[in-house]
Amino acid sequence: MLFIIRNRLCESFFFTFRVFINRLVYAAFFAIVPYRPCFLFCYALFAYRSVIFERKFHSPLEGYKFNSSIFVFITFLPYSIDCLSILIDRKHFRGSAFECLRFHALKFLPFTLFKDFMVPVPGYCYYFNLGVSFVLVVCSMYSHCLIFNIVKYFKFWGFNVILEISSWNVLEQLVVYGLIRNLFIGFNTRDLFSFRVLSFYSNVYLYGYIYESGILSLNSLIKVRNLGFKVCLIGGGFANKCFFVL
Repeated sequence: MLFIIRNRLCESFFFTFRVFINRLVYAAFFAIVPYRPCFLFCYALFAYRSVIFERKFHSPLEGYKFNSSIFVFITFLPYSIDCLSILIDRKHFRGSAFECLRFHALKFLPFTLFKDFMVPVPGYCYYFNLGVSFVLVVCSMYSHCLIFNIVKYFKFWGFNVILEISSWNVLEQLVVYGLIRNLFIGFNTRDLFSFRVLSFYSNVYLYGYIYESGILSLNSLIKVRNLGFKVCLIGGGFANKCFFVL
């Protein structure tokens, strides 16, 4: 067990150094048809160091699965992927442990970020053995006491924790209770139920590197970059049916 935890800590260090400090690759995935994707790289905007690819099992906005096109994309990539982000929420995105195993079988993906709207704490012991490095916790779903216990539990098992914040009230509570120390903070400007993008730009970058959601155009992407965010995650159902990866 100590050996496993030590390896996780080593992975966390290298991932932090390679991805969260360096500027990341930005690419656009245009779904011309669901299973025949092509890719456009925004060379004029960003320098490229690392790639994070986000995967959804099912999009409530698009209404079809990305399985075939995504696996073809990963298999025949001309460059390596540094981290795979998988949204495993079963209620909204039809995630499954079987699909997680399929991705874990791709040995060239060294780091994995699992995201779930409702965190099944006991289940993450199982995901830990699949090679998961990061867990994202949606703070609006829990009280500050429960968030503290969840973070403590995951850090004990060697996970890196990303706290997703979607309002100033939640951010202020986390600051007051000291829950943002030594953690990655992700800012989500999208309402979890209506998917409406909220105004949540100014000064939030002072507390973290990650802009979690709410990018609808390249202009929004440039605005977030100019605010100082080092990592930006863009969902597949936004930006005129484009799929962005870091």
